[in-house]
Amino acid sequence: MSDEKWTIFSHGEGLDYAHFGGTGDWLLHSQRFKWSAEFLLEHGEANGALIDQVAPAALYLYRHALELALKALVIKAGSELKKGHDLLGLWNDVSHCFYEREKEDLRRWIAEWTTIDPKSTGFRYPDGIPQARVVGIRRIVENMELLLGTIYGKYDCIDRRSAPGD
Repeated sequence: MSDEKWTIFSHGEGLDYAHFGGTGDWLLHSQRFKWSAEFLLEHGEANGALIDQVAPAALYLYRHALELALKALVIKAGSELKKGHDLLGLWNDVSHCFYEREKEDLRRWIAEWTTIDPKSTGFRYPDGIPQARVVGIRRIVENMELLLGTIYGKYDCIDRRSAPGD
């Protein structure tokens, strides 16, 4: 058998090849995870998958999109990016970028994600969320559109502050 047949990440061009990496663009990466969650929910259902079959993966993708969006905003605001998956910690680093009227809802939604999946492992593993839950996927999709849309919009509106020593 040829080596090419056993290569998972082959190189090439055209519609069959995906381009990723090398950009350092945290916001774009967040958007990719959001779009993937939406795609999975839409096309999974259209192809006969039950919502229970695609929800864990879609919810992971949404949570990761949120984490990356917050990290993008931390970087854009000129703050130090800390390692880890602490959504509320990231929120605390960027909440000053938002209007007071936005903060309460945004923090509440981010806190919900933190309660359900504090370490970003809950939706990735079958035992990641020990207590069974039933959640409204459509409501999550609508709220994530608002939450991520607000963060993405704020990203476009703020200027990067000068880093210490600049």
